[in-house]
Amino acid sequence: MNFSPSPALDVTMQPVGHRRPDVACSIVIVCFHSLHELGPCLTLLQSGPPDAGFEVIVVNNSQSDAAEVAAHCAAGGVKCLQGQANLGYGTACNLGAAWASGRYVLFMNPDVRLSPASLQLLSALCDEHKGLMALGPLQGNARGRVRGKRRAVGQAWTPFTRTLHRLSSAGTLKPTGFLGGGVLMVRKDAFDQVGGFDENIFLFHEDDDLCLRLAKRGQLAYAAGVLAVHNPGRSTPRSEELTKTKSWHLGNSKVYVARKHYGTLAALLPLLEGVAKFANPAIVTRRGRIKARAFLAGAWAGQFGVNASVGGAV
Repeated sequence: MNFSPSPALDVTMQPVGHRRPDVACSIVIVCFHSLHELGPCLTLLQSGPPDAGFEVIVVNNSQSDAAEVAAHCAAGGVKCLQGQANLGYGTACNLGAAWASGRYVLFMNPDVRLSPASLQLLSALCDEHKGLMALGPLQGNARGRVRGKRRAVGQAWTPFTRTLHRLSSAGTLKPTGFLGGGVLMVRKDAFDQVGGFDENIFLFHEDDDLCLRLAKRGQLAYAAGVLAVHNPGRSTPRSEELTKTKSWHLGNSKVYVARKHYGTLAALLPLLEGVAKFANPAIVTRRGRIKARAFLAGAWAGQFGVNASVGGAV
């Protein structure tokens, strides 16, 4: 795993193998050309009291802004790990988790806004409910839409898995089969026991895979009274090439997860989904056609055993 401690990280430190009683939660934020979102994210997290009981670890997957991200982290007293190449999301999360000293790890995208009070409530709920392997807030966008997806890849729809659209009172837990990796708190010992994120997945559906493995050990739930503001897609500037690459990995990873958990026949379903997307006459925009074509190409590559690296690193 190629990385280097940035100047924001004490180079005498090593990944920790123990918990610190003063740190309830370690927040791991993976960046890729995300400095414009990282600043507001850290500002909100650090708006609480200095003894709030959490630490922040930033893993930067982009190289062109390494100095700027390191300087920003140093100014805020945040640990920063600089990748020498784009490690992919799950691998970067594992790297950050290796340096975590809290009993919980919260994986969070830089375009998520979560208050210190919400973070403390999540930690308190995990302390109270020992059977919880992972916990997440509901997510809402700037327009006020609340959403909590409850099904991982391959799970059938039932009334139990119906998507959540409303906040509940503080402390309310809603069982789920899926928690999005954009903002996800995991019990550190459970995360280590299942082997962390699957590093064969470069991007997308690594959260589905992790949730499916964690659910075998205990409960997953939403803290339905806690809201994180998340406007996805803002962490990384848009480009046609990036759209193509991300869509390729979306299809490829979906095939991988389906095969891993449900077998060869189940892996055909994402491929059929890709065919349907590509053949859909309602998709008329150039960006839509690029996404459909790349998703099908990624699903095809995944189905027939082509290595994920052919999709390119984002």
